[in-house]
Amino acid sequence: MARQTWRRGEDVARVISIVLFAPVIASPAFVLLLLKAKSPDPLDLGLVSFAFATAWPLAGLYGLYRAGRVPTVFVEERAKRSLPFVLAIAGYLIGTDVSSNSQHRRL
Repeated sequence: MARQTWRRGEDVARVISIVLFAPVIASPAFVLLLLKAKSPDPLDLGLVSFAFATAWPLAGLYGLYRAGRVPTVFVEERAKRSLPFVLAIAGYLIGTDVSSNSQHRRL
């Protein structure tokens, strides 16, 4: 009985990890920001947002996992989360720069 309860707790924790996974939240957040900003070309900016807010961090995390730098793609050990966060932040900054530059070229 106790083992079943423990397993159920792990399953719930795994679902919460997937639902609250930063790249999963980032892309819809950027889309909402784009809609609020009334961008002249929301499709382009949406694609940039998806590429740098979701695809970049996920690809970086997968690369770190394949290289053995993180034990799992969920990075459950807090001490090992720094590099994935740096990669995600770099993606956000690059995406911001790309979208900002594309806006200035159109003006």
